[in-house]
Amino acid sequence: MLSEMKSHGVELAAILLAVLLALSWAAIVFGFIPNRTTPIVARTSIAANCNLPVSSDPYSFVLKVGHSSPAYVCANLYYYNLTSPLRLNPATYVQVPGIHPSADGTLVSFDGTSNFTITSQPTSILIGGPNNTNEGVQVVFNITMKTGASGTYGINFGALAPEAVTCGMGDFTLIAGSGSPHYESPSTCYAYPRTGNQAFPYGMGIVFVQVTGATNSTM
Repeated sequence: MLSEMKSHGVELAAILLAVLLALSWAAIVFGFIPNRTTPIVARTSIAANCNLPVSSDPYSFVLKVGHSSPAYVCANLYYYNLTSPLRLNPATYVQVPGIHPSADGTLVSFDGTSNFTITSQPTSILIGGPNNTNEGVQVVFNITMKTGASGTYGINFGALAPEAVTCGMGDFTLIAGSGSPHYESPSTCYAYPRTGNQAFPYGMGIVFVQVTGATNSTM
């Protein structure tokens, strides 16, 4: 009798273990337990902050920011490299260039990025490489002005997709506070050569940003 009880106990323990393993597998597969090997993006908050489409002319985009009223810019990122993926912080690719008159009246360019707080979600991304890791990943940029940053600037996200161009003095207009003084300069855009490969339409080794929407903005 005792041996039968032990045998039944072993069988019950084996059944419970099998059930627990099955539940754990199902939780990972169906998303109850996050898989930590892939980036976790709060897509619900991204969607809530990106409810405006980009206009048909992306260069007419205007962002307005204040100390406590940020602009959110949503984008998809692409990076093609057949050798290895790239670890990047998307916020570091955003620049705020401007121009102002010097003492002799000539116009001098300057970097106004430090006048703003620019963050991204996610803050770090592994992208590209032979497995096309995270190609097209969605990113939301949060932009606010710092004290004394009032003015009208250009804002540059680097290489733009799908146009495959870069615009040195700004892709869009960024208005901080009252918008005065005016630091924005007309921007000349340059096209990147395309690869001719449908799977890799953009140049290798370049981070391309496709802006998809924004809030706290006008167009």
